[in-house]
Amino acid sequence: MASDVIERKDPVLNVIRAFAGLRRELESSITGQRVLMSVCTGSLILGNLGLLSGLKATTHSDYLDLFQKICTISAEGSGRESTRVLKARFVDAGPNQTGTRINTAGGNSRGLDASLYLVMLKVGRKVADEVAGVAEHKWREVEGVVVS
Repeated sequence: MASDVIERKDPVLNVIRAFAGLRRELESSITGQRVLMSVCTGSLILGNLGLLSGLKATTHSDYLDLFQKICTISAEGSGRESTRVLKARFVDAGPNQTGTRINTAGGNSRGLDASLYLVMLKVGRKVADEVAGVAEHKWREVEGVVVS
């Protein structure tokens, strides 16, 4: 679980922090804007790292209170603005301080909706609809929150 990763200070935290902190100039014209997406309690890790400071985000509905607590502690420790935690299927918070687009999703099926949303952004609505059809998933995109 995400809280275990946070508690033991797993080395993966350094990888996530480094990716989110890359400068915008390093983005490729081929791949476009970098996206960092978490599904379910993965957002607790992003909140703990301070990557959601000043942004809106979500997590699995059973962990919203813990998520808010983690984000508040992270913000207080860094002197930054806290995260505004929302109960939503997914949240596109737009770019963080370094230009990385941040997307968070609730539970696993909500992660499918967030993934389809990103497919739509990258390659278009038609492809996203086709992917949803192949996956036999009813895309509930209108229940997501797009901030950017």
